[in-house]
Amino acid sequence: MDPAEPQVIRIELIWYGRPVTSINISVDETVMELKKKIEANNAIGLVAEKQELHFNGQSLKDEMKLEHYEIPNDATITVFTKIQISVRKDRVSYPFDAHNGMTVGDLYNMVSAQFGKPTDKIVLDLAGELLVDEHRLLSAVDFDGSEVYFN
Repeated sequence: MDPAEPQVIRIELIWYGRPVTSINISVDETVMELKKKIEANNAIGLVAEKQELHFNGQSLKDEMKLEHYEIPNDATITVFTKIQISVRKDRVSYPFDAHNGMTVGDLYNMVSAQFGKPTDKIVLDLAGELLVDEHRLLSAVDFDGSEVYFN
């Protein structure tokens, strides 16, 4: 391989805990370019804008090149679905970006950071049901665009 040419790596994609496909991509391409390749591949069926990619537990930023993250050949990247949740407090809705790999506890932590209130003093409910910390936001369909109430 010509040293002037960017390295091409193979990436294994994990979706809902299972390998679904692999993609070959140059390390000088951005995370968004990888997302577009994932969208075009159709193995997941998720548009680039709704994907959240994680490598070794780290969320990958769209504008960064893959080489920035030092992703090796045959690496595994996990694909999550981005979801938008509104938290309503005192008749005002506050948007929060989340993904389906997060737990309700993660959402509690985000709300705590936003409002400066300890998590044990926060109660979140969705359609009258209290949200429990250890549950995952797995069903993006159930949560995306939802309004959660903060008491």
